[in-house]
Amino acid sequence: MEVPSSTVPFKAQIITHLFTEREHDENSKIRAINPVDESDAFKELCEACRRGDVKTVRKLIQFGGVNLNAVDKFDYPPLTLASLCGHYDVVQLLLESGALCERDTFQGERCLYSALTDNIRNLLLQYDFSKSIDEKQPFASHLSSLLTLTPIDTSDITVTTTYHSDALPNSSDTPIYTKEFHLHRFLLCARSQYFSRKLLPSEGKKSPHSLRLPTSIDSRAFESTVRFLYLGEITELFSPEVLINIEKISTHLGLPSLWEFALASHDPKQRRLKQMDEVDKAQEDLDAWFTKYVFEKAVRVPRKEADEVSMEFAKDTFADVILRADEDPEDQQLGAGRHWKPQAVFYPVHKAMLRSEFFTIMFTSSFREGQRRHLDEPLQIIPLEIAPRVLESVLRFFYSDKVVVPLEYALDTLYAADQLFIERLKNKVTMIISTQGNGGLPGDNAKDDKNSVEGDGSTGPYDIYDVIRAGWATRQPKLEEFGAKYIAERLEDYIDDPEFSDIVQESAERIKSRQETDTIELIDDIRYYLDQRFRMRMDDLAAEEMYDEEPIPTPSPKTEAGKGGDANDANSTTGEAKIPEEEPKYPTQVWTEEEIQADFMRAEALKFDELLRRIDLLLEKLKLDA
Repeated sequence: MEVPSSTVPFKAQIITHLFTEREHDENSKIRAINPVDESDAFKELCEACRRGDVKTVRKLIQFGGVNLNAVDKFDYPPLTLASLCGHYDVVQLLLESGALCERDTFQGERCLYSALTDNIRNLLLQYDFSKSIDEKQPFASHLSSLLTLTPIDTSDITVTTTYHSDALPNSSDTPIYTKEFHLHRFLLCARSQYFSRKLLPSEGKKSPHSLRLPTSIDSRAFESTVRFLYLGEITELFSPEVLINIEKISTHLGLPSLWEFALASHDPKQRRLKQMDEVDKAQEDLDAWFTKYVFEKAVRVPRKEADEVSMEFAKDTFADVILRADEDPEDQQLGAGRHWKPQAVFYPVHKAMLRSEFFTIMFTSSFREGQRRHLDEPLQIIPLEIAPRVLESVLRFFYSDKVVVPLEYALDTLYAADQLFIERLKNKVTMIISTQGNGGLPGDNAKDDKNSVEGDGSTGPYDIYDVIRAGWATRQPKLEEFGAKYIAERLEDYIDDPEFSDIVQESAERIKSRQETDTIELIDDIRYYLDQRFRMRMDDLAAEEMYDEEPIPTPSPKTEAGKGGDANDANSTTGEAKIPEEEPKYPTQVWTEEEIQADFMRAEALKFDELLRRIDLLLEKLKLDA
């Protein structure tokens, strides 16, 4: 497999530059997450948290309008102060009121480690929604962020609801108040059977861009329903009026889990469990939507005809952009036959689900893709230099957070994720390679099978050298470590390979301004894992010797004498002469178990020293001092 060319299209270069600038801006705004608050109300809140004054803390939360996640001039948020001073009730009140303790942040880590008691630490962990604890949280956060309509307004339907009179002051004078919700048709259809029936186009019927719900549905209850569908946080306790209306909505929209969630709203632990279940269901819903309306609706045409394709067909999927992926002429599928021709594949997708800074920058820039499209215009087509089978894995990750990547396509998927700035997918693919690849890589078949014939098709698309280079190119150190361990466990097969010399030379050249005494990272790792390999063998052998030793019973002299007497009696009874045994020509050496183990250890030590010596010879040959 060849590493993608370093020649990047001009537009991709601009997007990469804009991404770097935006990343720098985001880093400079980290402090905005926990702003410093020196107001009198916030100072009073911090002092109450130190004292454990639950009454004052509750009063300031309800009427003081304080930001519970702000910090004082000493960089301490109220939650950390209460945790540090050991006030369990105050910590619980702050958490239930919206204070955050995310384990993957500095403030969250400090709050956990400074907790005075184990009870407080366990309480903090119950409310921890951090990415390091819940891998599904980024997916849920993205869906809920769609309601803010920033940085891109991807909504395509307006749903209007009515406030009920009991929710409005002096409502007798103004009987009707309405509220509009700007939502996404594909998401509503994927999550609710009611919206699927209402919004999906049928014969002679177009999908509406606006919808007014029955007046029996209250706006407050529908707002909670929308946040539920979009996996947003719902922490408030429902009033009896809203609760009754949510029951109606759950029946009307076919959402039984909504009513179950509302009933558990008073219990934070049950509420969190219900929300986690709903994230699982949302992933299944959107995965089914992707399969039916993106994957199965994709259009495949010969590459020669691809430039003439117009995307009118995608309107029934609510897609607002098309991604194009071309098959490589050299990447012919096995068994495709002589008449196989490369195709261009067009995928109807939704900008709202393209969870990547690459696309965010593209759609918010002055590029053509960032311009608002009129409804009667054909959908824009964005070509990507990614194979269709790889793009399908990336899109499924976008829609459902699922990573279904066969090992033979893992390296291509890693490069695609790096190209599109999808760090989480890169990490997941790295894990796939480093775990599933332990038993062998697709391109290492020829090394494993000495009888394989060159060119017979048995060698896969990449080998361990490609994996190491991919780790360098995509900034995944775990792949380099995996490659070093993989080679160390099979060093006898690689030490004389010319490609191994090349990869060692490349590793040395990666050090800028390398001095003669500098080490080579790849060689250091191989030596480390080689030492681990032989050390583990000897430790295992020593453990077997310790636990498997059993005393060998020695026969007593009395028994031996008895056996001898019986034998003499038998010979005398039969009258047969005893035939002497023939002496062997050469003396037979009997090895004890201890001697066998000691010989094995000596052989392993010699083998270990020999491999280290051959590494040193290779470095001398390459004129490298490591």
